[in-house]
Amino acid sequence: MAEARYDMGLSLNGAAVPDPSGWDVSIESLDASAERDGTGLLHRDMVAEKMNFSFQYKAIPWERAAFILNLMTGQSFTAVTPNPYVKGGTRSGTYYVGGRSMKTIYYWKDTEQIALCDLSFNIIEF
Repeated sequence: MAEARYDMGLSLNGAAVPDPSGWDVSIESLDASAERDGTGLLHRDMVAEKMNFSFQYKAIPWERAAFILNLMTGQSFTAVTPNPYVKGGTRSGTYYVGGRSMKTIYYWKDTEQIALCDLSFNIIEF
């Protein structure tokens, strides 16, 4: 089994996390108010830009999946994530965890039962 890589610099709650198999990001603009006037012109008071990430891990050991899941307990946590605006860059923020999914497959290696997991989860910026 391949060793985990840590090239992306990803961390959750201060702990380094292995690079995922894949990730997605959605970037949301938050407005305090937005209205169109009589001519259709938008008057917008944008207050923040927030990022929501989805991470996917394929065929990782159960222990690694459990380690990652346990870093995201509680109401919020800090995270260092990829920066979609800078290739190879990172950004820090405060997040909460959304949906989590883990699919587990068992197999035998000699006399030992091995569990490999596909783990996916979403983190949403505060």
